[in-house]
Amino acid sequence: MNNNGTGGRNARRSLRGRLREGGQASVEYTVVVMLVVIVLISYEDESGVVRSAIGDVVQALKDFFGAYSWAISFSNNITPL
Repeated sequence: MNNNGTGGRNARRSLRGRLREGGQASVEYTVVVMLVVIVLISYEDESGVVRSAIGDVVQALKDFFGAYSWAISFSNNITPL
């Protein structure tokens, strides 16, 4: 508390300022997350076709699993690594 007795008032102002800054940060994070989601949902490739990055990841996982299951089908317990 300072000499003129306004310590409590300044503390309340400081708290309100911190709450406003927290609200602003929440808005900024929300905007950034929304933009990232929009980019991941759709993009345009070289030929002008709108595609989905999430769809590309799912397709890559399907392709990988197909190759993995094909390779594992040739192994058995007797085959040494």
